[in-house]
Amino acid sequence: MDGRKSASEIAKEIGISKEVVNKKYREMERLGIIKGATIHINYKSFGYKAVGHLLITVDPTQTDQLIAHFQKMPDIYALYSNGPKCNVRVVTALKTLQKLEEVKNEVKEKFQVSDLKTSLWIDVKELHRNLALLPLYSMKQQEKTATKEQPTPVSKNNVDIEEVDLKIVEKLAENGRAPLNKIAQEIGTTIHTVKRHYAKLIKNDVLKVTIQIDLTKIGYHAMAIFSSQQHCVKILFQ
Repeated sequence: MDGRKSASEIAKEIGISKEVVNKKYREMERLGIIKGATIHINYKSFGYKAVGHLLITVDPTQTDQLIAHFQKMPDIYALYSNGPKCNVRVVTALKTLQKLEEVKNEVKEKFQVSDLKTSLWIDVKELHRNLALLPLYSMKQQEKTATKEQPTPVSKNNVDIEEVDLKIVEKLAENGRAPLNKIAQEIGTTIHTVKRHYAKLIKNDVLKVTIQIDLTKIGYHAMAIFSSQQHCVKILFQ
């Protein structure tokens, strides 16, 4: 799936007119089926060691405080409120494997934790936070005034991650369908440069743009995730 595919490309693939594609897209936006577009990145390419997944149960009176605590932290990918059995689910990128343990200890010190489960994903390229099946506390871009350590550019499969790549990713994280010429203007470079770097990221599986969909709007009411050491399977229920 390509969240940046044009109406002309979609129309050609499914055999209808571009005008119909645009009309249907706008209608799905109006109905709340399409919520926008987001990105998935290969974290290892940006200097992260792994992705941590935390399931935290705290005193219900502290749920909002726990949410606020994580909202202030850098490198948080997704943050969900999951109800009384597991107040908060957190997905965070980790620059060191020890960081997950540090996060766990900090939560236990500051909050009344009755249960805390964690898992470590060491080679995950795509994480889907676009299923609005549960109340979602969407993570906004970190405020520019907040202290945030930039990931160290590294090489993966002979792909050098440069400063301009990080800027492009930051802009696409705000809007996965942002026009490349607008991104070029905002980061102070040429459209040719942005196109070249974006193509490099896509070609080398460093970045992927996907459409955000609320599946409850099209008949799905639950999602189950089954995982093992080798596989992770998601099943949607109508």
